[in-house]
Amino acid sequence: MYSVTLQNVSFFAYHGLYPEEAVNGNTFEVDLTLCCDYHQPIQTIEETVDYVAVYELLKTEMAIPRLLLETLAEDICEKIHTSFPSVHTININIRKMHPPIPGFTGQVGVGLVKEYIGRVVSCRL
Repeated sequence: MYSVTLQNVSFFAYHGLYPEEAVNGNTFEVDLTLCCDYHQPIQTIEETVDYVAVYELLKTEMAIPRLLLETLAEDICEKIHTSFPSVHTININIRKMHPPIPGFTGQVGVGLVKEYIGRVVSCRL
């Protein structure tokens, strides 16, 4: 098994429940780890998960506003698994860097670990 990771990837996007989030937007950071099983040495990019293609997929999904980060995480996992069926586990964390909470300092976010085992999907938040 090996993993492909993208860490602290930053996006400006318009996810959130509150009307001002749809207008003002926010900065988000994403950490993503994809686990794959391979039984032979990898020699070409076609035999592996191309992290450039994963980044492009992530960028596309981040540009589509969602009310909930949970929905965004789930959608990203499904798109990755559809594009890269060799991925059997996806661990994603999405952080909202400036949440609209008066007096709050810090970040908020969601994490999702999704495991694909054959056609059965198990999921933990």
